Amino acid sequence: MLKKVKLLIALSLITTISTINVNALDTPSSSSDEIVKDIYNLKIEKKDLQNQISKIDDMIFSKKESINLDESVEVVQLSFVDDDSLINTNSDENVVEAEIEGLEGLKAGLTEKINKLNEQESNLQTNIGENISYGIWPVNGFNEISSPFGYRIHPITKEKKLHKGIDIPANYGVNILSTDYGVVTFSGVKNGYGNVVYIEHFDGKVSIYGHNSENIVKEGDIVEKGQPIAKIGSTGISTGNHVHFELSVNGELKNPLELVNR
Repeated sequence: MLKKVKLLIALSLITTISTINVNALDTPSSSSDEIVKDIYNLKIEKKDLQNQISKIDDMIFSKKESINLDESVEVVQLSFVDDDSLINTNSDENVVEAEIEGLEGLKAGLTEKINKLNEQESNLQTNIGENISYGIWPVNGFNEISSPFGYRIHPITKEKKLHKGIDIPANYGVNILSTDYGVVTFSGVKNGYGNVVYIEHFDGKVSIYGHNSENIVKEGDIVEKGQPIAKIGSTGISTGNHVHFELSVNGELKNPLELVNR
């Protein structure tokens, strides 16, 4: 009986968590800024539902294992067990099988909700079209640009090359902020960037933040506009503490100053 009560409590908690905001996102937003925020909320909700499904899968596996264990023990001890004990064993097994059936039904319901969220996200992406959401400046309190977007003589290699972003100098360890809502597609060390974070946004933008002393986020994280993602540093090919901030739209490099509110 105690196990059954615990299962009912667990199911109640999962159901409560997984119904947050599923229906609150049906109303279409009027601007690209609002749409990307709605997509962010959808992705957070889907991630929560997927976590709940993972927990349910663990519970189902555990209960199936308990049935298999009981069956193996029963084979060994069958000659020593009276009829009443066999009835109790069968009854317990029926209870566990009913619990598994309930969990599988709940999993199916959560999967259906994820499918509906996927449809909503697809509709929102269609509503965005070619509209681009303006991002925020990635370093609070530091507005100077030490190297602009465009061709330049590289300060270290002395070669004329396209500078794909802008360099924003700031104090060591200052937070670097995500310019917009998005998903982290890379967080690690790469080429001359040193420690670098790539974020894919929901309107076709991709932002890059390089030379970090430390990356706070990891690949797969869903990040909010203005969320700290890394800290200012001078890793990779760098002449001092700064963030190399790079933006592209649908694969085409852009001057970040055209797409952020400074």
